[in-house]
Amino acid sequence: MCKSYIHKQLDIIQPKLIIAFGKSCNYLLDENKEINELRDLPLDYKGIKVVTTFHPIDVLRNPSYKKDVFNDFKKIKQMLEL
Repeated sequence: MCKSYIHKQLDIIQPKLIIAFGKSCNYLLDENKEINELRDLPLDYKGIKVVTTFHPIDVLRNPSYKKDVFNDFKKIKQMLEL
């Protein structure tokens, strides 16, 4: 319902990077994949890099994801430093 609103916001803001938590990446990019399939793929939304990682509630439910999220944020930091 609010998909067009989000797309308009992103078009206006033009962020350098989008971090999608959990299945929000599917919503943004019209995908239908599990987060594990999307995490290490180079994703793009209208020329803006998209990084996916686990949703915080998933990390609370499965603490073994903490290391993956930590590594995802290290990758995000490197991308922003370029």
